Amino acid sequence: MRRHLVIRGGFVLPVQCPRCGSFEISVDAHVCKTCGLNLTGIEPTAGAFSPADSELPPAPGNSPEPSPDFDAVTSQPAGDSATESSPVADSGAGQAPPPADGDTIAMRDDDAPDPADRDLSLPGLPVGHVLQERYRLDRALGRGGYGAAYLAEDLKLKRVCVVKQMLGRPGASARQLAEQQRIFDHEASLLVKLNHPGHSSIPEIYDHFSDDTGSYLVMKYIEGRSLKQAIQDNHGRLHWREAVQIMVSVCSALNYMHTHGQEPIMHRDVKPANILLGSDGRVWLVDFGLARTEIHQGSSSVGRRTSGSLGYTPLEQWFGEPVPASDIYAAGATLHYMVTGLNPLNDYSGRFDIQKIHQMHARFTPIRAVDSSLPQQLQEIIAGATAYEPANRPTALQLWQQLQVLVSGAKNVPLFTFKSGASAATVEELVDLCEQNRVEAQSHLYNGAFERWFLLINRNDLASAAGRAVEQGKNQRDGLERFLKLIMPNLLARRARYFGLQFARMALFAFVVFFVAMLFVAFAGSVVLGQFVRQSIASGVVWTFTTEDLHKEHIYTEQFLHEKFNQVAGTYFDRDIGVQISAPDQLKVSAVWNGYPVNAMFSVRLGDRKPRFYITGVNGIPLNPFTDNISRGINAGVDQAFMRGPVDVSRMIVRDGYVMFTLEKGQNRGEIQIPLPSPAPTTTPLPPTSTPTVTPTPVNVTLVVLFNELDEAIEMEIFGQSSDGEVWQTRLEIAPHEAEVIEPPGGKYVYSVRYKDGFLAANGSATWTLHQAYRVRITPDLLQTPTPEPNLSSSN
Repeated sequence: MRRHLVIRGGFVLPVQCPRCGSFEISVDAHVCKTCGLNLTGIEPTAGAFSPADSELPPAPGNSPEPSPDFDAVTSQPAGDSATESSPVADSGAGQAPPPADGDTIAMRDDDAPDPADRDLSLPGLPVGHVLQERYRLDRALGRGGYGAAYLAEDLKLKRVCVVKQMLGRPGASARQLAEQQRIFDHEASLLVKLNHPGHSSIPEIYDHFSDDTGSYLVMKYIEGRSLKQAIQDNHGRLHWREAVQIMVSVCSALNYMHTHGQEPIMHRDVKPANILLGSDGRVWLVDFGLARTEIHQGSSSVGRRTSGSLGYTPLEQWFGEPVPASDIYAAGATLHYMVTGLNPLNDYSGRFDIQKIHQMHARFTPIRAVDSSLPQQLQEIIAGATAYEPANRPTALQLWQQLQVLVSGAKNVPLFTFKSGASAATVEELVDLCEQNRVEAQSHLYNGAFERWFLLINRNDLASAAGRAVEQGKNQRDGLERFLKLIMPNLLARRARYFGLQFARMALFAFVVFFVAMLFVAFAGSVVLGQFVRQSIASGVVWTFTTEDLHKEHIYTEQFLHEKFNQVAGTYFDRDIGVQISAPDQLKVSAVWNGYPVNAMFSVRLGDRKPRFYITGVNGIPLNPFTDNISRGINAGVDQAFMRGPVDVSRMIVRDGYVMFTLEKGQNRGEIQIPLPSPAPTTTPLPPTSTPTVTPTPVNVTLVVLFNELDEAIEMEIFGQSSDGEVWQTRLEIAPHEAEVIEPPGGKYVYSVRYKDGFLAANGSATWTLHQAYRVRITPDLLQTPTPEPNLSSSN
């Protein structure tokens, strides 16, 4: 007989109203929301069906199948798995977790009807149905209110598999169903990640998907029987060595789950019914609790999962706060059941009672009180795994090591493994880990974990030291200190070396950080200095090469360059900058900055028809790429200086004491091209009229208007010969953005444009015709890259 109960404030209420049959029960008021019947004190209706019904037991047949609680299914019955699984809603820690309105606790008594009498028609899909055009459902393995499990065939890969269907909770809102779907997708993706690289005791998840009929998991089909069935077949208990070997495989699987990926994957329901013994001898951990994604009906928020199994699930999980240590508690309870035959579920009489859970939590009968032949070490291991506080339980790796040593001996095992997974192989490493994890080490020392493990691995010396430290220590901190000194007498000297090494590491780290910072500052400074040098060379120095004669050899001496360097940067150094020139391409610049001598070596070469300067070292030290930034600034300034004059360097030779070079006319720079004037307009005779037409009189001179569109004044010199052979010349100054008018006779002329400092800006030639008017615009673009401007001239 099944009972479906709602517990709130200590009252037991029927899920279904006995008067109207409604499932709408107000837990706070203890009345039926439909007919108003007061339900306090009314016994639950036997066999009543709840929307939150748990999975039903296995389907009937010659070879019974397990319930869909399993993530993988065996060919043997799973027993009363539903009896042990009791999902409840959470209300917070510290108090009994009352369900929200409509939540139920689905349980099954021991006198449940035979599986052959169960109705497996609701809910579920018909046999033969094909999902995703791939998975054909061949047989129902079990069904319940939350879904069903089917034996299926993968039509694509031609293999047998198990398809587990999960349905949305009846009566849930669209928002709650969406949240339930989100949780399913998240947890299914976590389980799929367990496939890579995979574990020998965790069945592979082949696929997961959702459609209009529900959410599905496709997983490996396993032939064998459940551990619960094996215990029953073996007269209620197993030999302790066989039990420990089974639990070693389970702990290995739990360690893989807890440490695989960025977040631990918790099983939440370790128990005999969810441990399968395969026909190939392998142990499988199945059913990862995806079918127990509970939601609070009538609530604006989705509650935390609080499903579990009575007797196996620890208290913190019932309060909605499962941690990896919760799986360890359930593993310890399972191991206790295997070696004693005492099923922890029997303490609850088939009913969920939160006060009973509080009372029975971590209270297991010592195994040697049941059977004195069982090892004392095994009793201590089970006691540690089922400790009241999660923090006092070992990790899955630690429990695995303890059980492995118990059955296989202490060969090649670490001295101790901490919860982080770090293991100590020597006493020195054990001391280091204790120093790094002092709080955890104190806990291990005072809860006996150190002493038990050392005895287990036959290190009686370390176990004795742990016992003495606990007896003599004033507190946990002092006790740990005594323990470390007992196992390592030279602890203080070792600490001094350790802290000295740590100080050296910190000093080295600080130096590296400082050095990197200085490199960054130096690099940024070299970029800024390069820009400053560029600007100084381009506009802060008066160069004479633009006024030199072309095709003649010119000489820059050390004295000349000394003056130019001091003009650029002399004010930033303690004394004048010295220059020394050496063949074949060396230029040495010496100065004193803040009392420190600075000697910079340059390589001077001819490149791209201009001189190029490259810093090869400072005080004999190559400082690339810092000096490269300064070199780029110097050469960029030289380029800008040459852009102001129409000359290039055709040849350059470096001798001891001077630099000799030859200039030539610059390519594509500095010549103003003045277009020929358009033809003068002619007058068209008009028909005779009574009033005579006035004919324009031709202009007897040539008019030329010169426009200075530069931001600085220029001087323009024009020289030429008229068509009559008369020589004509003029020199005039044109202010910025001003114009001047000249009236030269018609003829051919040459001209030059210079800045006020004498730099030649441009030159050229033109032919001006009598009786024509011209305008000439002098612009920056015209000086640098001359392009004839259309319609620059006009006739009068």
